[in-house]
Amino acid sequence: ADLEGDRLSVYRRAGMAETFLIAKQIARGLAAAHEAGLIHRDIKPSNLWLEAPRWRVKILDFGLARRQQGDFSVLTQDGALVGTPAYMAPEQIHGEALDGRCDLFSFGCVLYRIVTGRLPFQGPTLIAVLAAVTTETPVDVRSINPEVPSKLADLIRRLLAKEVDERPKSARIVLQELTSIEKEWRGS
Repeated sequence: ADLEGDRLSVYRRAGMAETFLIAKQIARGLAAAHEAGLIHRDIKPSNLWLEAPRWRVKILDFGLARRQQGDFSVLTQDGALVGTPAYMAPEQIHGEALDGRCDLFSFGCVLYRIVTGRLPFQGPTLIAVLAAVTTETPVDVRSINPEVPSKLADLIRRLLAKEVDERPKSARIVLQELTSIEKEWRGS
């Protein structure tokens, strides 16, 4: 990952040490937001601030964030497309009730881009991107970057699950998985 005006830039693949450093901080930030009852709804590289020289990550732009009410958030505008299409969860596109797992889907898109250098869902038009998010399965990250540990590839695949219930239940669980995968990767 590069510094681009101190915003996270993922135009090139990050090394695994960088990936774990960045990913664990994003997961920790999402866990804190979700535990405080907030859903961000627009997790993407340009909303992730990379503070040099310590590589501290901050989640920015809570302008689309909403409070969770029970297991979902209430959208303020019915039928409005809120978020960045290439990083939006299918349930956001469909205007369904949301919980923190929509942010986990977006985080999966960010992680995919960090380890591969490309977006998991692409298309020449907005409609094509939205269709890809809701219907296509992205290419396995290990076929693009074989250095990605298989357990990390599996986590990314689960974060990008179309069905909400197939994703990890919380950002805290994702953080625990990332920590475990990193320890195994480092051999400790």
